Amino acid sequence: MDSTECTLVQRLVADLDDTRLVYSTLAPLLISPHLKFLVERVANSHATIAYHLAWQMDRTGGVTARRGARRLARFGARLERWIAVSNLDVELGCLRRIARREARVMQRVRELLGSVQGLPEDLHRELGQLERMLARIESLMHESEMPVSAAPRRGAAVIPLSTQERYRS
Repeated sequence: MDSTECTLVQRLVADLDDTRLVYSTLAPLLISPHLKFLVERVANSHATIAYHLAWQMDRTGGVTARRGARRLARFGARLERWIAVSNLDVELGCLRRIARREARVMQRVRELLGSVQGLPEDLHRELGQLERMLARIESLMHESEMPVSAAPRRGAAVIPLSTQERYRS
């Protein structure tokens, strides 16, 4: 791994650590245990990817990666929390912030996988898991954005018109 590749890897490691801090700040705001679990799982995947990248950089580039969230990330995490809390629906606000941020992170991971050779195969597997988790988060986000009148009613029985007329008489 040359110095340019080490720089790219270090940037992604820092982004992953920063994003993990943001997610750990937003996760307590989520009401649904399922969403909390998904966000915590995404944060753990970020830690795993950052670990693999730092290990690869140390092994092949001879450079030790700086780990941990940057100072500016701490301010950014507080700002993300404030923006999410300022929404009428706090949980939906958190999901929007997470989905937007996660899409950018996954794009950076894809770019790195395309430009740096010799990265572990585990990164491709972790990227696939991130994509599936993001799809699930987006799906849940779209479900919660759906207006109440358009939402399907669960447990509501459909009674044929002929049956309804029998009960009227």
